Amino acid sequence: MALGPQGYKRMADSIFSVMGKRAEGLKGLESPDEWEIVERIGEGTYGEVFKVRNINTGQFAAAKIIDSILEKVEEVLPELEIFKKYSDHPNVAGFYGAYIKREDPKRQDQLWLVMELCRGGSVTNLARNLLRQGKYLEEDLIAYILYEAIKVQ
Repeated sequence: MALGPQGYKRMADSIFSVMGKRAEGLKGLESPDEWEIVERIGEGTYGEVFKVRNINTGQFAAAKIIDSILEKVEEVLPELEIFKKYSDHPNVAGFYGAYIKREDPKRQDQLWLVMELCRGGSVTNLARNLLRQGKYLEEDLIAYILYEAIKVQ
């Protein structure tokens, strides 16, 4: 069942009415129709991460797609607020938006968190790749990464 933008907005608003204050951060979210999945690139705490492309601009981004959002709303909303608050910081991936998607009436809604695609990968991936090669991050580099990360706060 395909819904237009207003249908998705009504659906997101219905999540708000069911969850009350707990889902306030999801109110009014639209469908991610302007984004298409290109490939799976990883896994996050609450969902999978995909490389996506904006069909209007051709811009690539990363989308963390979280299934069954009603079951995870209390855990996910703080992450959404962090993205909104720090997305302009030079050491944090830019945040392009949050969207609600429902493909099938029998499935629960998905939350899409669309953010800047960091082509170099995560620090975790860097450390894992080095470990596979029998190498480690040097202490100076670890200190630099941690310093840059805490400058956000």
